Amino acid sequence: MCGNGGSGNSAASADRRPNELLTVSGNPYTVYTPYRNAWQKKLEPFFVRAYPVERHAASLAPVPESLRSAVPTLEELGFTTTNLHALAVTTGSAGARALLADFLERIDAYDVALGRK
Repeated sequence: MCGNGGSGNSAASADRRPNELLTVSGNPYTVYTPYRNAWQKKLEPFFVRAYPVERHAASLAPVPESLRSAVPTLEELGFTTTNLHALAVTTGSAGARALLADFLERIDAYDVALGRK
């Protein structure tokens, strides 16, 4: 008698669910990208829609006392308020491109700036 529920050729099949995503050879995926691609092909709106959870909220475990405090503000974490316009920092993707271009101009001198060369 096999110890995997009587449904497969190996003990590994005991962990499989009936609707599990498997390779074309019937085995579990061992590489993430093909697994992700297979899931994306199977993905339907049903799997990503929002579900009403309010009626189940009372069944959840209570939040531990140590985690009940509010999320600290940036100021409480030591950050100070700044004005990005006054600092001439462009925000968004245009700002990111400008910062990257500036970085790429300076990266070759990094060791020199640190006194390594």
